Amino acid sequence: MKWIEQCTLCESSELALLWDLPQLPLSETFGKYDPDFLSYDQQLVICDQCGHVQLKCQLAPEVMYNQDDYHYKTANSGATQRRFACLHQFIQTHLTKRPEVVVDIGGNDASLVNVFDCPVKYVVDPSISESGLIDGVQFIKGFAESVDFSALQADVVVFSHVLEHMVSPKAFISQLFSSCDDTTVFALEVPCFDRQIEALRFDAFFHQHLHYFHAQSLRYVIESGGGEIIAMEPSSVPTCGGALMVVFKKNAQKTAVKHTDTDITATRKAVFGKQLAVFKQRNQAISTWLGLQKKVYGYGASLLLPVIFYHIPNVSDAIQVILDDDPGKDGLTYKNLPGITVSLPAHQSLSSETAMLVTSYENIGVLQNVIKVRFGANLFEGF
Repeated sequence: MKWIEQCTLCESSELALLWDLPQLPLSETFGKYDPDFLSYDQQLVICDQCGHVQLKCQLAPEVMYNQDDYHYKTANSGATQRRFACLHQFIQTHLTKRPEVVVDIGGNDASLVNVFDCPVKYVVDPSISESGLIDGVQFIKGFAESVDFSALQADVVVFSHVLEHMVSPKAFISQLFSSCDDTTVFALEVPCFDRQIEALRFDAFFHQHLHYFHAQSLRYVIESGGGEIIAMEPSSVPTCGGALMVVFKKNAQKTAVKHTDTDITATRKAVFGKQLAVFKQRNQAISTWLGLQKKVYGYGASLLLPVIFYHIPNVSDAIQVILDDDPGKDGLTYKNLPGITVSLPAHQSLSSETAMLVTSYENIGVLQNVIKVRFGANLFEGF
């Protein structure tokens, strides 16, 4: 565990507190409940010098990505194929030729790299079981910071929802530039801080995401690392409230890097505070609504459920069963949520008095509609 004293992008010590999060639980923790499972104090801060938003406490990777605890798999996440199709189309628009070698950093199950039509494909990821060739894809087990990319001779290096996990994103970008050819095209996708708070996705501030980029900080980290942005645009598939996609390359010429204007940073702080107040009011309304129901089920066994429950007062007293239509999740529990079990809806006796609360925030509108149409259950309408 490390509490940073300087911005990880510009090294300024001017870090302003946005949100104090004492004993924030870890997310992605399916497994047998463990009363000794640790939570950790956390703070969200913004750099007054360059405007970058980041976590002040950086947990050790072995804590966050323990094989027994970390359960994220790309193909299991919602809207995966639509998201990858959107990113792939964006990248293809800015390629001048068909790539021969594509490297996917963090693509644990090859879902993204397999979208590309190319003869040589690599996946670099620390969470895979072992290195080896599987179905035509060469898997390399390890953190990307320790991989020699020069040996891979990549035409395209892509990393989707990876940079926010990096301890030192600027150093990593510089490493990529120094170990790849001048002709290599790089592409990334990250959650967008501004879109995230606009969508009230405050549950998506969690330990594994060390960084929260916006357009200005993305430009800063790429240009200060020695790169040049070719194109940047928002993804049409909202993840964590909304994402940004960027295609960039190594810059042959050094250019002056501009910090985010202080007025923009001040506005960003104000908007964050206003939206956070709305989020807290909604959680209080949820808690009040729960107290009026006889029997409440959660709907959607989210990997972020421990964080979602962290923000809602008394929610664990009202909900013991999370309904989910994925047979693979039936019977699962959470290591850090006492008394919570995931169940297929068919395994529960649902009545006309049943109430349901959406407990997966990635697709709230869709899940609300399912509760209305399929179950006819009473639901919280305040999302």
